[in-house]
Amino acid sequence: MSESNANSYCGSFRACGTLQDKIGNQCEKNGQYDAKNLSYELCKILYVYHPLGKRLIEIPVNLSLNKKRIIKLQNDYSAELIDQFEKKWQELKITQNIKRLAITSRLYGIGALFLKIKGIKDTELLDKNQKLENYEIHPVVYDAMNIAGTASNNHNIDSIDFLQLSEIVRGGEALAKDRSCILSNGDPIYIEYIESAYGYGGRSIFQNCFDLMYSYLSIIHADNAVAKKVATLIIKLNQVGSANRVQEGASAQKRQMLATAGNGDVISMAVGEEAETLSMMNVDQALDTARRHIIEDIANAVDLPVILLNGQKFSGGFGEGTEDAKNIAQHVDAIREWLEPVFNFCDDFVMDLAWNFDFIDALNNENSQFYDKTLLPEEKQKKYNIFIQELKATFSYEFPSFLTETQSQIIESDNKKLMSIMEVFKNTYPLVDVDTKVKLICWVLDSVNELKGISDIKIDYDPEKIMGNINENGLNNLNDWIDSQLSN
Repeated sequence: MSESNANSYCGSFRACGTLQDKIGNQCEKNGQYDAKNLSYELCKILYVYHPLGKRLIEIPVNLSLNKKRIIKLQNDYSAELIDQFEKKWQELKITQNIKRLAITSRLYGIGALFLKIKGIKDTELLDKNQKLENYEIHPVVYDAMNIAGTASNNHNIDSIDFLQLSEIVRGGEALAKDRSCILSNGDPIYIEYIESAYGYGGRSIFQNCFDLMYSYLSIIHADNAVAKKVATLIIKLNQVGSANRVQEGASAQKRQMLATAGNGDVISMAVGEEAETLSMMNVDQALDTARRHIIEDIANAVDLPVILLNGQKFSGGFGEGTEDAKNIAQHVDAIREWLEPVFNFCDDFVMDLAWNFDFIDALNNENSQFYDKTLLPEEKQKKYNIFIQELKATFSYEFPSFLTETQSQIIESDNKKLMSIMEVFKNTYPLVDVDTKVKLICWVLDSVNELKGISDIKIDYDPEKIMGNINENGLNNLNDWIDSQLSN
């Protein structure tokens, strides 16, 4: 595409002026674009100026992180521990930084999260016994230019980190690995240098759809041209004989009157004369078809549900609305899976920060739940180190489902689960020993507590009291009592 043709778009759509100039400079004469030239600067311009740029990059990330995670721990003090963990998580604004990291990685092909600690060098590894709670911590997100060189040496087939992104390189220095996390948008490809990533890393979302995004600007140009012509009026005037100055003046006067006439005004026209608007009968259909096809092709190129790109609402029918929601839910799950290593990295750091020795020791002083509170400080530290590793092993999380169930769907699902619980209990309870009966009853109560329809009501129980009840009242009486409670 010639420079003059590229520049012709700028005057019709000023918001894309800078974008058009950049694209025009990198397009070949035949109009084809070499994806290898998708530079850091051009990716930034597409994101900032292109009408679809921000939507392509941000919408999947925003949908994936728009709901708070559900954290689970297997500990009697799980509520206090989770509350402390979430408090530190929010103080460091971890979710916001993960979102920025994901956006940066999708934009340039690579991004990095680094945990800066005031008073400790960025290249220095942390001591295992270092009290992080005494330091000022600031998560920082670096883009491809900030960490240029991170993915430049991993294409050596003799290297142990062949095609791996193992450390952040900033200003020629490798940052501490225990505080570094790299996120690549796609796996590196051998000897495939990515200009936007400044190395052999992942690829920008724009890599596979640039030509289509350029074509979309032509649709905007056409819309602008139509908007300028849509109010054009055509007046058909009678002409008797050769035109003279009097007739030309009368015609000009009628055209002026028609141009300035508004609602409530009256103008007169001779017999046979008429006024009408410029006919654009088929333009809207052609533009809508071209726009729809380009958007669908862009969505397919980046593996994005098309409904997220065109901004349409879900329809109510099963064939479109429900299936669209399922497709988006699958895409959201894929983004969350992509971000799982980042969450694991941040979780481990925040657990060390939140559940430090002083916090656990203060919590333990209430009833020596974790270790004997009369131990010497050195022994307490050893017990704490063992306990914290065991506690981390029980840590898990899940995201709420993207698909929001209606109240009737929740009730129906709970009823099915409750019927299954009752069936298992009835068939198993009479056949097992007392210890297993207690575990079975606890399982039933835990399962009831997990029902969505009664999330605000939790049943508290004590396994030892259940055991005493069995021994006191007999197995059959307890069986009948639980059966009657579940039936109600």
